[in-house]
Amino acid sequence: MKSCFYFFLILLFTSAFSQTGKIQGKLIIENNDDIALVKQNTLIILFNENRTDTIRPDENLNFTFKNLPEGLYTIKFSPKSYPTDVRYKVTLKSGEALNVNLKYAITCPYKETEDHNCPVCGKNDKVIPIIYGLVIGNRKTKEEEEDKYFPGGCIVSDCQPDWYCERDQKKF
Repeated sequence: MKSCFYFFLILLFTSAFSQTGKIQGKLIIENNDDIALVKQNTLIILFNENRTDTIRPDENLNFTFKNLPEGLYTIKFSPKSYPTDVRYKVTLKSGEALNVNLKYAITCPYKETEDHNCPVCGKNDKVIPIIYGLVIGNRKTKEEEEDKYFPGGCIVSDCQPDWYCERDQKKF
C-alpha cells in the first residue's frame, strides 16, 4: 500500500514540475486588402498525434499556443492558404518559446489580367500562356512557327497563374 502511495506522490510531483513550451507568431499577409477578412475568418490550427488546438489571430495578426508539451507540431489554416494549402511543421523543445512568422493568403494571389502585362516589367512581349494538364500537339516543321507555352503541370486547382513572363521568370 505504501508503494502505491509513493508512486502516486512521485507521479504528482513529476507532472507538476514538467516543463511546457509555447508557440507564438504572426501571420504575414501579402495583400493588405485581405487583412480585415483574415481577422474575421481565419482559424490557426495546431496539431500533432496527441492533441489539436485552434485559435484566432488577434488584431495585429499575432497568435500564441501555450502549455504545449515538447514534440513535432503541424500548423495549418482554415480557410486554407492560397495558392496551395500550406502547412508548417515545427519542433518544440521542453520549456521553449518558439517564434514563427507564417505567410498566409486567404484569397488567390493570381488576379485575372486583361492586358497580360507582366507585373514586374510592365511589358507583354515575352509573356506566354501557362498550359495545365497533359499537352499533346502536332509536330511542326521548321518553317512553321512553334507555339510557345509554359508547362504548368498536371494538377489543376481553383487558384493558379495563367501567364508566364520569360524575361522576369514570373508567373501571374
